[in-house]
Amino acid sequence: MSSRRLAEALGIDEPTAEGLIKRAREMIGLELMDLLEYLERNRMRFDIFTTGSHALDNLLGGGIPTHHLVELAGPFGSGKTQLCHQLCVTVQLPQSEGGLESGAVFIDADGTFRPERIIRIAKRFKLDGRSVLRRILYARVLSFAEQYSALVRSRKFLEKGIRLVVLDSLSGLVREEFGGDLIRRQEALARLLMEARSLAEGGASVVITNQVTVNMKTGELVPVGGLILPQAVDIRILLLKEKGDRREARIVHSVVLPEGKATFRILDGGIVDVE
Repeated sequence: MSSRRLAEALGIDEPTAEGLIKRAREMIGLELMDLLEYLERNRMRFDIFTTGSHALDNLLGGGIPTHHLVELAGPFGSGKTQLCHQLCVTVQLPQSEGGLESGAVFIDADGTFRPERIIRIAKRFKLDGRSVLRRILYARVLSFAEQYSALVRSRKFLEKGIRLVVLDSLSGLVREEFGGDLIRRQEALARLLMEARSLAEGGASVVITNQVTVNMKTGELVPVGGLILPQAVDIRILLLKEKGDRREARIVHSVVLPEGKATFRILDGGIVDVE
């Protein structure tokens, strides 16, 4: 986001906006590198695991990639948490079925995790529900400090075979605790995103959910988070409600994937394709 656009959005002068952008970049650790170093970093091999939906997999170029930070943004009921539940199951599938035979970490900031939902999804994929639950490390967090601590503690589990870290949601507690203090909100989000990026660079798929707000000028739904998030995430997916059990997923930002959309359904057994 340019300093001019940020100034217009927040009703501040452009020098102040430039200062906020500079501070945000420092907080999330943006760095300069020569092109050879950039090329070598991007040759890093990453794995992909299925979402359990052919339509979503095709949209994502095969599935959810490791070494990436993926944002799922959308209004209430759009399927963000449902998809996170399903990913905690599909990452455990055998490699022959599109999984990574790995466990997951689920950091629950909204109180939305449902073990019984995991069991129903596992049954659909012919996995034992109790065994699947044993491979999901769960943390219910009630404050920004607990949320940040849970992310930091997740690092040690990467060495034990964890390949997926879910943070549901990223911004809720931050907005609740820091209210209208823009600078403190941005700093808190930056700290969370630095840890999330560190986990991704360590080999995990890091999936964060996020709320949306309405752009007063265009009337469009946009993810909350200001100038921090667009500079930190690798893939941003906007989830939207359609009629009945149908949902639409749109890639609205990615450094590697083209913009596109896919439709899926949310049923008792999880997220499935539209027949």
